[in-house]
Amino acid sequence: MVPSLLVPVLQLRIPSLLLAAAITFTCYYALILFYVAAYRLSPFHPLAKYPGPIANKLSKVTMAYVASTGKQHVYYMQLHKQYGDIVRIGEPLG
Repeated sequence: MVPSLLVPVLQLRIPSLLLAAAITFTCYYALILFYVAAYRLSPFHPLAKYPGPIANKLSKVTMAYVASTGKQHVYYMQLHKQYGDIVRIGEPLG
């Protein structure tokens, strides 16, 4: 809903309504993804004090892939050797 409010403003510069809508929605969702990533990597995140790979701090895709390969236990062992007893392996739901 929010990006659709900006389409008429952008359409003043871009003659195509479809192009104006595509640019507005793309920018809107790209900014949402950027801000979520910035927060998850920031020191303000509740889990910031726990070490772990950056990819695991951003999403659960890495762990889903590792689990699908059947080598999750090997990956956990490598992470514990690298980061210590406590490792941040994914973003909590919520």
